[in-house]
Amino acid sequence: MSEINGLDDSGILHADTIDVTLDWTDPRLVAITRIRFIGDSWAGPFDLSYCLGRDADGNQVRVRIPCYQVPGKASLIKAELVAAAKRDGVYLKGLCGDIGEVVSILW
Repeated sequence: MSEINGLDDSGILHADTIDVTLDWTDPRLVAITRIRFIGDSWAGPFDLSYCLGRDADGNQVRVRIPCYQVPGKASLIKAELVAAAKRDGVYLKGLCGDIGEVVSILW
């Protein structure tokens, strides 16, 4: 098993313990904190495992994004997420900052 951008989970609730889910177009969503993809090999494709964020009250939430499966290269994953955000009118940089810091890939 290999991982890219494994993130420190300290202070992050596990996705299965979070009750609230917001679409990434929801104005109550103020940040995306982690987007986790998993796959069988680096060649991809990768499936979305979960996406987490914070709402305006500072609570952790699940985030519903339209990218359930992405291609197998890190640059293509970023491009896919940016393209989907543009289609939905989501300012991804405003929610994530540097998307490379919130995307985590396990294969």
